[in-house]
Amino acid sequence: SEFIQQPISDWRDHITNDFEIPVFKGYPEIKKIKENLYQHGATYASMSGTGSTVFGIFEKEGRDW
Repeated sequence: SEFIQQPISDWRDHITNDFEIPVFKGYPEIKKIKENLYQHGATYASMSGTGSTVFGIFEKEGRDW
């Protein structure tokens, strides 16, 4: 809970979803989605819950991929 109070740019190294390891192992395409979010400028990206969504938080709107 202390890291959620920190700037989002600090989350990448401290806030993780434990389900990502087994899900990424079984479904590498989901891992690729998270990697793509970072490659396209996400400040933070994660799998939600047990994996129904992969999301990215961006500092600026309107990024064209």
